[in-house]
Amino acid sequence: MSRKEDDDRYWGTAALRRFGLFGPPLRPVAEDMDLLAGAVARRMGRNGTLRLLLLGSTPEVWALAREHGWAVMAVDRARAMLSDVWPGPRASTCCADWTHLPLAAGGQDVVFLDGGLQMLAYPDGHAALAAQVRRVLRPGGCFVLRAFVLPRQRETVADVIGQPPAR
Repeated sequence: MSRKEDDDRYWGTAALRRFGLFGPPLRPVAEDMDLLAGAVARRMGRNGTLRLLLLGSTPEVWALAREHGWAVMAVDRARAMLSDVWPGPRASTCCADWTHLPLAAGGQDVVFLDGGLQMLAYPDGHAALAAQVRRVLRPGGCFVLRAFVLPRQRETVADVIGQPPAR
């Protein structure tokens, strides 16, 4: 089974049915979206419609793009995420691997990766992603990345699943 078929099977079943239950950090909060909008505004400062390439299918990015009048394209390997989670039009989606983007060179003003580095093999997957981002960004474009960091105080398994710690 290919990685894409494996992704479709995973995201088309348990994870997709529970997507609405996901919260931070798997889903961005308003502060995350404000940071993205601020980074784009500071970096880009241009007139006209901004072209944002979203690596993933985060609904919050669609809402932000609509608010700011950006043209957004969502690229995800899992068709189920694009068909069942992405709130934008299907014409604004592309089912593809981020390390092999079927997009024109220099066609994007901003590329935003929403917490996806952990889905790529290190270092080869990260290097392939960087090459694709560099290829599809216009000269002077902006790459924004939302990454996950470990909490200062690590949670126990009991904390995560909500059970009282064993004594």
